[in-house]
Amino acid sequence: MISAVLATYGRLEVLKRTLPTVLQQDIAGNAYEIVVVIDGPDDATYEWLRSLSLEGRLSIVQQERRGLAAARNSGIRKAAGELVLFLDDDLICDQRLVRAHACAHRNGPLVAMGPVLVSEESPRTLATRWVRRASVARAERMLASGPDWPRDIAVCANYSAPRELLLAYGGFDETLVGACEEFDLGIRLRKAGVEFRYLPDAVASEIYVKSADAMVQNDCRARGRNEVRLCRKHPEYRPVSPLAGFDQGSAITRLLRRAAVRAPFSLDEVLAPIYRGAEAASEMGGIAEGIAMRLLEFRRGNALFRSAKQEAGSWRAFEREFSVKLPVLLYHRVGAPSAAIDPELCVSRAAFERQMEWLARWNFATITPSQWFGWISRGTPLPPHAMMLTFDNDSSEMTDYIFPVLGRHGFCAAVFIAAGRIAQGSESASTNGSRARGAITAEQVRSWSARGIEFGVRERRESNLAALRDSELDAEIAASAEDLARVAGARPIAFAYAEGQVPSKIREAVGKVFALGFTDARGFNYLGTDPALLRRIAIRGTDTMLDFACRVRLGMHPLKNNRSDFRAAAISPALLRTESKCR
Repeated sequence: MISAVLATYGRLEVLKRTLPTVLQQDIAGNAYEIVVVIDGPDDATYEWLRSLSLEGRLSIVQQERRGLAAARNSGIRKAAGELVLFLDDDLICDQRLVRAHACAHRNGPLVAMGPVLVSEESPRTLATRWVRRASVARAERMLASGPDWPRDIAVCANYSAPRELLLAYGGFDETLVGACEEFDLGIRLRKAGVEFRYLPDAVASEIYVKSADAMVQNDCRARGRNEVRLCRKHPEYRPVSPLAGFDQGSAITRLLRRAAVRAPFSLDEVLAPIYRGAEAASEMGGIAEGIAMRLLEFRRGNALFRSAKQEAGSWRAFEREFSVKLPVLLYHRVGAPSAAIDPELCVSRAAFERQMEWLARWNFATITPSQWFGWISRGTPLPPHAMMLTFDNDSSEMTDYIFPVLGRHGFCAAVFIAAGRIAQGSESASTNGSRARGAITAEQVRSWSARGIEFGVRERRESNLAALRDSELDAEIAASAEDLARVAGARPIAFAYAEGQVPSKIREAVGKVFALGFTDARGFNYLGTDPALLRRIAIRGTDTMLDFACRVRLGMHPLKNNRSDFRAAAISPALLRTESKCR
């Protein structure tokens, strides 16, 4: 038997439209039951349900007003079926819905989910159109590729699971609201290895009646508060939380978002009347509708992030927890130009020392890849003004010169070594009488690993990994990690790709072995940045100190890149203050 659990409160007219669709399923009546949980004092709904005379098919649970999570938990406990199907009181169910869920569980425990679209019976508002677009896009995506982490693991309406499984993992967390209790249960089940399966034939249509104001002021605010709690409860969820999207988008979008969240008052007081005017004009479609949609999205995001900031305690607390901006500097060679390296990528020793002094003067704190991974995956705090120094260089100049310079400033770094390049230690004389350095030795790797230098694997430009078959590629990547682990005494977590675009097959192979992947794409890294495609800022030999400051502060040089980059740069007061120290 399958038990359909439906929570309701104060929506009798909607329930009169939707409950008959749950009763009229193409499955025997004794194969499923309906458990209606009335979440609060609602005599009208209780009397109407009693009048249906569905003894044996309908169970009614009344409780004090405690919220959706508590109502669903009450329904789970009351259910007599081996399977529990969660529904909402505003869902019009296709006749095949219950049968589809019941059949999905025949081959073992799993979580099954069907699409929830927006009914044509919903009011024709912009909020309804926004939800309809989102629901259609989600259904099309899941039909094409199946459930995706984490967007599709929230155990919500039109989801089903074995009752014993739900009870074993504690049901819904009643301290969370705003959809976070649904994600929390889904995360716990996913951690346990439970399969999530999409059922395209189990279709439900929602009669969506919420206004834009209710969506923003109630749903989004509740979601923001509880996203902070959910991220603290499940730190591994942090990189895929909506809060990780705070630093996504264009430079102008990020600037506006930060200003709105940091403002002492909510901009929604100003945006709401503007939105209502745009919504009225949107009936004509075209540009007006697009503007209104953007305003609604901005209002939603602003409410969510401001609420999250309040839950975090302050703007600074929110920034430390969810909005760290990490510049990662990339050095190819420090010293005299080499025939094997583009002279543009060779930074002189004098320039390197000035750059390290500048970073120390401006109180930058260097971190390792392991520290960054600890922050994104576990929320481990980072020092203020965190940044990372990386070197794609496995020559002995690292130990002879670069590491001592870093040590004088208390800096750590990440060094990427090409597979097979760790030597036993050798030096040879070059043709002009200067010493040509050999590869870094295994003993040096072990020694400097103990002093805060973290080593990773570097893809050789001549290796042509893309030409390998999938099995060969996986073996090559795994072997490179094992080679370095044997030398360093610890398994590396970071991989540096060769220059240029990263083919998806290489990215996927690297992701199976390494927690982080570093590219040569310029820009900063945030909580929402793909950990397998981290950005690095290449430092050039021709850079002046002002050039260097631009790259560190802005992620690129606005005068040495294209005009669109310059428009996006939004030169900060911090950079302008820097100029006087660079002269």
